[in-house]
Amino acid sequence: MASKEEGDILSQLVDLVKVISGLPDCRNASRKMYGNLMRRIKLLSPLFEELKDGEKQQKLDEGDLKGFNDLIIALNMALELLKSVNDGSKIFQALQIEKTAGKFHVVTSQIEEALSQIHYESFDLSEEVHEQIELVHAQFKRAKGRMDSPDLQLQIDLAKVSSGELDTETVMRLSEKLCLTTVNDLKRESLAIHDMVISTGGYPEDRFAMMSFLLKKIKDCVMLGNPEDDISEEEKSVMRHRSPVIPDDFRCPISLELMKDPVIVSTGQTYERSSIQKWLDAGHKTCPKTQQTLLHTALTPNYVLKSLIALWCESNGVELPKANNKAGRSGAECDRTVIGSLLQKLVIGDSDEQRSAAGELRLLAKRNADNRVCIAEAGAIPLLVELLSSRDGRTQEHAVTALLNLSINDANKGVIVNVGAIPEIVDVLKNGSTEARENAAATLFSLSSVDENKVAIGAAGAIPPLIDLLQEGTPRGKKDAATAIFNLCIYQGNKVRAVRAGIVAPLMRLLKDASGGMMDEALAILAILASHHEGKMAIAEAEPMGVLVEVIRTGSARNRENGSAVLWSLCAGDVRCLKIMKELGAEEVLKELSENGTDRAKRKAGSVLELLQRIESVETTLVASRRSCEELIFDGRVTVNGSVCNTPQTKVDPKKDMIYVNGNRLPKKLPPKVYLALNKPKGYICSSAESQTKSVISLFDDYMKSWDKRNPGQPKPRLFTVGRLDVATTGLIIVTNDGEFAQKISHPSSGLSKEYIATIDGAVHKRHLIAISEGTVVDGVRCIPDAVELLPQQLDKSRSRLRIVVHEGRNHEVRELVKSAGLQIYSLKRIRIGAFRLPPDLLSFDRLATYFLFIGRFGKHIELKPPQLKALGWGEKQRLAGVWLECPLSVGRCEHSKMLTPSVAADGPTVTTRLSKTISPSSISHGPQGRGTLILPL
Repeated sequence: MASKEEGDILSQLVDLVKVISGLPDCRNASRKMYGNLMRRIKLLSPLFEELKDGEKQQKLDEGDLKGFNDLIIALNMALELLKSVNDGSKIFQALQIEKTAGKFHVVTSQIEEALSQIHYESFDLSEEVHEQIELVHAQFKRAKGRMDSPDLQLQIDLAKVSSGELDTETVMRLSEKLCLTTVNDLKRESLAIHDMVISTGGYPEDRFAMMSFLLKKIKDCVMLGNPEDDISEEEKSVMRHRSPVIPDDFRCPISLELMKDPVIVSTGQTYERSSIQKWLDAGHKTCPKTQQTLLHTALTPNYVLKSLIALWCESNGVELPKANNKAGRSGAECDRTVIGSLLQKLVIGDSDEQRSAAGELRLLAKRNADNRVCIAEAGAIPLLVELLSSRDGRTQEHAVTALLNLSINDANKGVIVNVGAIPEIVDVLKNGSTEARENAAATLFSLSSVDENKVAIGAAGAIPPLIDLLQEGTPRGKKDAATAIFNLCIYQGNKVRAVRAGIVAPLMRLLKDASGGMMDEALAILAILASHHEGKMAIAEAEPMGVLVEVIRTGSARNRENGSAVLWSLCAGDVRCLKIMKELGAEEVLKELSENGTDRAKRKAGSVLELLQRIESVETTLVASRRSCEELIFDGRVTVNGSVCNTPQTKVDPKKDMIYVNGNRLPKKLPPKVYLALNKPKGYICSSAESQTKSVISLFDDYMKSWDKRNPGQPKPRLFTVGRLDVATTGLIIVTNDGEFAQKISHPSSGLSKEYIATIDGAVHKRHLIAISEGTVVDGVRCIPDAVELLPQQLDKSRSRLRIVVHEGRNHEVRELVKSAGLQIYSLKRIRIGAFRLPPDLLSFDRLATYFLFIGRFGKHIELKPPQLKALGWGEKQRLAGVWLECPLSVGRCEHSKMLTPSVAADGPTVTTRLSKTISPSSISHGPQGRGTLILPL
């Protein structure tokens, strides 16, 4: 570098990236934003390292220096943010997820602005580093343009916390998303909340009650599973010997002792039951701590704080004192007395007393789980259902809301339905006041969590009034209606009811109104309706393509995912929709989504892109798959000699008959089928779009230019890749114009295995191989490799290499398998598909190595002959999986590699090496048909 100052700046940047790269994985609700930022920062490392180590006397101008200095500031901010996100209470982090998302967006914007000041295109860097930095900068620009949206499902689940009791499914989902799945996770969370209370001098942001309540529910859920204690001995020792100083919040304000049975008075303060009862029995009418007058003397058990005290006692080795309830009546007895008197008013009281009693039952049912059980056991539900038909609007409101609160308890749902409440609730939904209609919708949503109830609610005519509320209600009412409709439409029959009730039109209006705040819900419902034939037809008639493309271009992650799902449903088998997509220029948007969207969005976008590629082939050659041709014929878009053809079995001769498809005449000569094998270079995208300057198809430009010379009189084929390799992966990929062939060998049902060589940064040990062989979750599916082998060390190379065989073929499957084992891939190459290996014509071999060294003739291709196509499973009646499926333990055998051979022991299959080194059955991964292999060096 030109100066010491510049060298210091680059050294700081290199060190910062290393520190950030060494941070642990995030295990809370912010892990997606955390992972995205860390991944992008890691990709900056090659730029700094090459500038620092290049020693090419590159002079940085003032703009570059300022950009690098700003980048240091931004990366320091990123480091502090990443550390803060990983510390403290996971529940608190989840509750302030939107605030955290804002912080991530600010840091991302600052990094992007700093990068914009650096003229890295003028630096003397390698082509690969230039490409990588351009890609990373583009990612930061996109991230700056749209802030990461928090997990919508997580927000919905957290919103339920404020309403009181949670259903088991929601609690389990929250437990997984917050990574609170073991007893020790809960202990650490309890200590984090306790430290938070101490450090803030009180309840953090008035959210302590909600945090404590959620922690108790998750604890109850986790304890049912009785997970093993995974805390280290060192941590146990620290906790055992910690000084058991009682937190102030766990002490009774009156006795200053650890509370055994904490209860809440009307002012919201918590006391030990026996102490506050003595205070009340002495005739006091005020709160001892705040001196406010008590509105009533009922004592509500504080189960959340009691659970926290129990966790604290367990963590600190303190014996939990047993509560003594002799000083006064229990809360449950007190509530039963009150509930009994309220039911009397419902039975024999006048209208005013009934309205008042229904209102008090509504509040009691909202307060805690015990009250919900007591109210139901006392027989209140049939009486409240009768009040749903009351002419007094306020009474009706109280009754339906009380039923809503009672329905939070799963057992109460059945009672409510069995007494015939659904038709009455639907009637309130149709004719009640605004608040009553909204709460009726929320009640139906709660009841519909039981599958049988979805059918009954739909049959009772609930969907049309829900659609009315979706159009006319308040913002809260629209949300209640949307969630109820979504839940009901999980049942297929209700999808038809919703479509026939005209739901698509209002959903499209909500989708187009970005300021209405209902886009998320509208897209979610459209996505679930589009999976039904009638729903798909109704949505297509609404001409949604332009709106959906715009949503995918600018929407939140969740909306882009649902938008792509709707597009996939509409475009599958519909040439007209695909043509509209092409006219709208949707390919670029979908490509971006296939690279940067959620896992589900990537899958949907990739599927739509494949359909668009096929329609390109159809437009060029007017030839499609049999199914697509049948659809074209049934749609009346095919004519033969001037007459519309309605029968797929019509015999025609393209040389004699005039055949038109979509107004275009079918040429007399069709392009011949072409099958090519390519050694794909790094940096090329598997796309046939002409706008991609570095696409795999561009490597065939010379081949296509010489087509007429080699094939005189034959139309040129339209080429596309079979499946995909990501931009950084090299090696074998098939290119063709035969759609049926592509579908056959790329579909998972073909069972064709794929073999890769992964070069790894760092050392590889046995534990890494076992971790890879056990598989990981990719796109929501558990993927297990067929084989994993550590290859012998190359003489002139320091990096380790793995041979990995998979058969699923999911997006980034090999990279995810290696990542799950804690390893990082330096380079990845595919060398085999099925029984077809990367041909010798495309490789050169280094015979001095103990294994094949793949020194690529990158970008070269050969034409495939019938024997090679047969190796890919083409032309056989049954699936051809090669020797691999028949003899999975001998695939890729090399005279210099140590392979495993199977043997059978009394307690099950065992795998041993030729030198009789035994590996336990638990370390063997299982591929297709339950067979697989793990290959370890001796």
